[in-house]
Amino acid sequence: MAIPLLRSLMANPQIIFSFLLLLLFSLSSSTSLTQPSFRPKALILPITKDQSTLQYTTIINQRTPLVAASVVFGLGGRQLWVNCDEGYVSTTYQPPRCFSAVCSRAGSSHGCNECFIPARPGCHNNTCGGTPDNTVTRTNGAGDIALDVVSIQSTNGSNPGRVVTIPNLIFVCGSTFLLHGLARGSVGMAGMGRHNVGLPSQFAAAFSSNRKFAVCLPSRGRGVAFFGNGPTVNPYTVMETSIFNAFTSAFVREAAARNITRVSSVDPFGACFSTKNVGVTRVGYAVPEIQLVLQSDDVVWRIFGGNSMVRVSDGVICLGFVDGGVYVNARTSVVVGGLQLEDNLIELDLARNRLETTMSETRYDWSNLSPDILRSILEGLTSKDFHRARAVCSNWYTVSTTCVRPLLYPWRVLFDEHSTYLFDPGEDNIYEIGHPELDLFKTNIMASCSNWLLIEDARLNFYLQNVFTRERINLPRIMSLLAVKEEWQFFPSEDSASCMWINERANDYVVAWSSIQGYLFSYKKGDDSWWSHQDIECEYMAYKDEKLYVYTFDRCIKILDLSSDLREEVVIGNPYPNHPFHIDSHPMSLVITSSGKVLIVVSFRGYNDDERSFNIYEMNLESGSWERVTSLAGYAKSTIARLLSTYS
Repeated sequence: MAIPLLRSLMANPQIIFSFLLLLLFSLSSSTSLTQPSFRPKALILPITKDQSTLQYTTIINQRTPLVAASVVFGLGGRQLWVNCDEGYVSTTYQPPRCFSAVCSRAGSSHGCNECFIPARPGCHNNTCGGTPDNTVTRTNGAGDIALDVVSIQSTNGSNPGRVVTIPNLIFVCGSTFLLHGLARGSVGMAGMGRHNVGLPSQFAAAFSSNRKFAVCLPSRGRGVAFFGNGPTVNPYTVMETSIFNAFTSAFVREAAARNITRVSSVDPFGACFSTKNVGVTRVGYAVPEIQLVLQSDDVVWRIFGGNSMVRVSDGVICLGFVDGGVYVNARTSVVVGGLQLEDNLIELDLARNRLETTMSETRYDWSNLSPDILRSILEGLTSKDFHRARAVCSNWYTVSTTCVRPLLYPWRVLFDEHSTYLFDPGEDNIYEIGHPELDLFKTNIMASCSNWLLIEDARLNFYLQNVFTRERINLPRIMSLLAVKEEWQFFPSEDSASCMWINERANDYVVAWSSIQGYLFSYKKGDDSWWSHQDIECEYMAYKDEKLYVYTFDRCIKILDLSSDLREEVVIGNPYPNHPFHIDSHPMSLVITSSGKVLIVVSFRGYNDDERSFNIYEMNLESGSWERVTSLAGYAKSTIARLLSTYS
């Protein structure tokens, strides 16, 4: 039985909940940088939310003369990095010598950098290198590690204090291209991670303060980050005495009904229990469930053992709510503590004075989010965000396959130098996705499947790239085969045949392509190198169910079995090799139906270059002749989608 706590009390408009949402981090130790004479109790940085990107930004006052640099607030970032390519001017900028203590503290493993232009911030000889990391776009680069002045506001925990200075704060010089995807006006990122050169660790080392970090992220307006001994945070819910007594009595009665034995109280808690008859579930100790009734009887915040009980010693747990006295504070009678907020997704609708919450089933395990909840979230996303979300983990991918989505259409993809533009005809929307690490004008986009591209660069390197997540899978080098035949014969061209297949759920893939002279190569995940298929000159190809269908120069279709170690040609059961296709001199492509039949799509261009049409042909297995398909009725939707994708 759950405790219908505060049902009558919550009807009193004077009793409200105050929330201070703070994330506390214990940070790794680091050696001190400087020891100023003034030691502030804590440091503060303002935080704002950029509504267009939904990123959080802060201001770092850096350089001489001081410049208020706007940087994206990165909770998991390694260090502070700023763009030094443009506008970085400072008389106190210092490049540390490679292999120095600063380089060691920064974890530099790049040796000594060299600069081939006149020295400037971000380009010096004999200094160590770092890796500025854009955690938004998941891209990084290389840059110099550097030192410069940083000034920051101090606080005594209640009021602002004096501005203090760190003369030699370590950061990394980044490049302009790394700013892609960051909030407008940002010149870098402020990393709050646990590394020795993360800002919390450097601030703590500079002033010998506690290595603590707390942040209140705003939905609108301003938030704040505290470094050191910031404002006091209630670890447990504090209640006015009369509320506390009523609540505790109700909980004790329900516990006794479950044969849970009460023991002596342990300060600061008022009700403690033996764990002898208390089980443990996925949501914590198996104790009475607490229900906080919110704005109506239909809206209930359910608190289970993981968020209500505190283990104080072996065999003893206590109810994590404390007596705050007659007056908790001037405005509230109940202040919800950190224990009750942990592992909860809290939404405060300030416009309607409403609060809604969902409980996490396991601590920080978002992969096990309820399928029904996850499905409703995924179905409400745009196509771009949907494809990114389904790549989070295998469970999210599985749930995504059960979502009811609008009818899928082939997307039109265009390429700029560092961006892909995807036109979704279903949403009549164009998505731009930046790829600052790629020069798409110097690459050959050979094939696509699902969200992935098969790419060949100018150095004959092959790799797969996810358009949405930018995940990259490198494929083996082809150069070892060049000693067999003349090198130019192995180069694929924009008109060379190629195909790929990928199973994102199983992380499995197959790629194949032909060279200028029609030489055929394939690679399957797990192979040691590329497989060269001898005596097969390929003009077009398609892949399905571990079979590669190849349209050869003699207009026949051969089938290769890629499931075997020998990659042998399928002879028995292949009806196509002795029946050449009769139409030539037109662009065409192969589509394999769900039953394994081959369809040939031939594209025709009209008198007006803007007009195009296509015919579909299927071989009559009885007569061996290729016949035009006049209706798509009876074909699977997946087959029709593949047919449409070939017509562009």
